[in-house]
Order: sequence, then C-alpha cells, then structure tokens
Amino acid sequence: MQFIQSLSESDIKLLQEIYETSESMTSRRRAHAVVLSHKQFSVTQIAEILEVPQGTVSSWLEKWQAVKFESVYDSSQVNSSAASSKASTWNPPSSGSSSNRHQDSQFPIIPTLEHSSYRSNSAQDGRSLCTSCGICCSGKLFSYVDVSKEEANQLANLGMDVYGEKNKNFKQPCTSFGSSGCSIYSSRPAVCRKYQCRLLKDVIKGTRPLDEAMQTVEITKVQADILLRMLAEEYSENFGEIWIIERKSLRNELSSFAKLMDKKLREKSELTEEEVTICYNAFDYVKGVSQNFTTPSLLNTYANLILAIEDQAET
Repeated sequence: MQFIQSLSESDIKLLQEIYETSESMTSRRRAHAVVLSHKQFSVTQIAEILEVPQGTVSSWLEKWQAVKFESVYDSSQVNSSAASSKASTWNPPSSGSSSNRHQDSQFPIIPTLEHSSYRSNSAQDGRSLCTSCGICCSGKLFSYVDVSKEEANQLANLGMDVYGEKNKNFKQPCTSFGSSGCSIYSSRPAVCRKYQCRLLKDVIKGTRPLDEAMQTVEITKVQADILLRMLAEEYSENFGEIWIIERKSLRNELSSFAKLMDKKLREKSELTEEEVTICYNAFDYVKGVSQNFTTPSLLNTYANLILAIEDQAET
C-alpha cells in the first residue's frame, strides 16, 4: 500500500475537522489514518498509533483511494445520497457532543480546554504521540537510563547490555528501540513507563493539539539527523573517525563537540565555517528540546558557545 499522495489543503482541513469533532470514534480513526498516511507514516506505524489491526488500516486507505470522504463517514453522520468529498456536504456534530465523555450540560468547561474536553480524547492523543515519537529512546535527549538491580537483571535476560556496579543503567540509543518501536514495551523499566516530556504533558492537558505536537516531533527528528550527519562528516575529516550514525547518542556527541569548540575558543583559535554552523544548529536544536521535551544542560553550554563565537567575531 503506497502512501496517500493527493490531499488538497481543503481535504486536510476537513479530515482534521472530522478527527476533532466527529461523534464516531471509527470515523475519527479513519480520518486520522488518511492524514498520517499522507505524512508518510507506514501502515504498521498507523496501526500501532490507532491500536487497530494492520489489515483494518490497509482497508481504510484502499477505500479512501476509491471513494474518498464517503469511506470516512458513518451512515449516522451523513445522508448516503449527499456523501461526497465536498466539505459543504458534511454537517459536523455540535462542539458540545462527544461519544467519549459523559454528557452533562450543567458541567462547565474552561473555554481554553473545550478542544480536549469535547472534541478529542486528549488521553488517546497522548498515547498516539508517545508511541509514534521515540525521541526519548534514541539518544537525542539522554545519554543513559538508570534502572534498579531487578530491572537490570530482567533487561540482561532480554539481551540488553547493562552497565554499572552499584548504580545500574543502560546506554542510549536504546538497543531495544527500532523502526517498529520498542521491542520490549510490555517489559520496559519503570522510568520508561513514567517518563512524560513537556510535549506529551501539553497534549494530555489539551493545551496543544496532536497534529502540532506530531509536527514538532518530526522537525526535531530531522534536526537531530542533520546534526548527526554534520558531526559525522566533521569527525571523519578531522580525526579519521567513521561513524555508524544509528549507534550514536546525539546528546553525547553534542557534549563532546561543545568541549572541543570551547577549547579552541579559549586558545583563541578561529573556528571553521562548518564548526560555527554546527554550533548554531545545535543551539537551535537544544532550544527546541528545552521548550518541548526536557531542559538539557547543553542549553547553557551552547548559549555560552554562541556568545563566545560572536565575541570573537567582534574582535
């Protein structure tokens, strides 16, 4: 099944409206599946996000290719004779209706939270975001993860490398995390179960919509990939190192690179254009990490590097 390609802006807008306002959970999932496919999510990934069988996702996408919006709607939502891909043919349910919450017209909702209270299930949105992200497992945020002795033994039995004598930990990127997600999800350590980044908390609270959060995740991943490739080229050219990028922790490599740049600046050595570019890109990256995931110690490190670079340029 190829990705959904031909979605107009109006199509995407209407699919998003269905996803946010439909009384039917099935229609919401179908609409979400189409949008995710358009964003290059695979059938496997969509099935995991929506918690439905892969065959169901494939069927939804094939029907979309055949009849467009008619494949999304339930008969209770739209008259079959009027079903079409035009936004004007669909009458969305009122904003105060939802099949996912107890209906009580006397229960007031804070205006800024109407989106998450009536129009979407922000708890499900949080799960969708978390299972499709994986940034906290990839070495982009953390260098290692502390675990208990009991968990260390369990992870070792599952084939993972665990380090430390008294304080046990495993290194990032996690060897149990791959393109299909976490291979030990049901047995993951407590720290993994409990961790919530700022982005996830915002989605669960209803203060940030899922699509915006997904976009933030995608941009952060692209930034991280670019930085790792730039660092790999830099280390290859200057030190003859050959990297297997997938095994590298961006958190560790940015820390090491910052130390090298700080040393050069203290020695009054001029940084190359490539080194300066990496520093600025890294600063943008850690600012985004601080805003959306967790506050890294690298934020101040790279802020100080940028100041030193600009001070050097003025002298």
